[in-house]
Amino acid sequence: MKSAYLYSIVVFCSLMGGSAQILLKKASDGFVFSLREILTNWNLFAGITLYGLAFIGFFFAVRYGQVSKLYPLIACSYVFVVILAWIFLNEPITINKILGSIIIVCGVWLISA
Repeated sequence: MKSAYLYSIVVFCSLMGGSAQILLKKASDGFVFSLREILTNWNLFAGITLYGLAFIGFFFAVRYGQVSKLYPLIACSYVFVVILAWIFLNEPITINKILGSIIIVCGVWLISA
């Protein structure tokens, strides 16, 4: 299987993982640990589901590719979380977050190239 295809799968899995983080954050607001809350909290269910789908996608990708090149792409989830938290949670994007995201992307590129 072509590397670019596998890289795309893993980056998409990173996006799903980042989205799961945002959903779990939203699920935690006002969360009371009870069976009813667990069964009726849509954000919790969606976050766990996205984590599961991300795991399955990553599992598929490493089956056909080199884990030493694919796994670093999971770090892209940090960048996705910064962007998604800004959009959906109104968290500020600071210069440190921007510089950190650039460093992460450069590091991922160096390891995965």
